[in-house]
Amino acid sequence: HEYERPIDAVRLDRARDECMAGIEGFYSSPLLPRIEGSDPSEWMIEDLDHAEFSQIIDINGVTVYAKTDFMFRETDSSFDIVDWKTNRQTGGQRDSASDMNRTQLGIYGYYATTVLSEPLERLRLLEVNLLEEGLVKEHPIDEENLRSFLAAVESGIGKLSALLVDSDVRRNETLGPARFPRIENGRCAACNFYRICKDETSPLRFYD
Repeated sequence: HEYERPIDAVRLDRARDECMAGIEGFYSSPLLPRIEGSDPSEWMIEDLDHAEFSQIIDINGVTVYAKTDFMFRETDSSFDIVDWKTNRQTGGQRDSASDMNRTQLGIYGYYATTVLSEPLERLRLLEVNLLEEGLVKEHPIDEENLRSFLAAVESGIGKLSALLVDSDVRRNETLGPARFPRIENGRCAACNFYRICKDETSPLRFYD
C-alpha cells in the first residue's frame, strides 16, 4: 500500500472483485463496439498524448484544469466524451451522483467546445458505469445547461477563493492556520491529502 498501512484480507478481496467486475463491465459495455468501430487516431485517452494537466480552461480569469478519461469521434462525426465510473449506489445516492457526474461531464463539454472547437451539437456526454455491466448513460448538453455547468464551477471558485487572502486567486495565498482548525474526528486516515500532510506526529494518520 502506498502509505504502508495494513489491509485486511476482506478489503483486499473486495478491491480485487471490483477490479475484475470493472474489467468485465468494460468488455460487456454497449459502448465498446462503438469504440472499436472508430478511428484510433481520433482517440484521446486522458491527456497521455499531451503534457500532464494540459487540458486547461480559463473561466473568468481563473485557470480550471479538466482531466477527461476518454474522448473519441464516432463514424457519424459525433464527438463522445466518456467518463468511466465505478459506483454502486441506489435511490437518492444514485440521483446525487448522477447530478455531479452530469456537471463534471458538462465542464468537459465546455472544454471541448472552447478549446477543441467541437460544435456543441456534435457532443455526446457519456457516463459509463463499469460495475453495472458498462451501462451507458448519456447526459444532454445545450446552451442552457452549459450555462448551468459554468455556474456550478463559478460557485466552486467562489467558495475556494474565500479561503485565500483577499480572495485573490492569482496571489493564491491561503488564510492562516487559525482559519483551518484541527478536527479530532479520525478522518485523517482517509484524507486524500494524506501523502503530503506534514503532521507526522498525529496519531490520526495511522490505523489502529
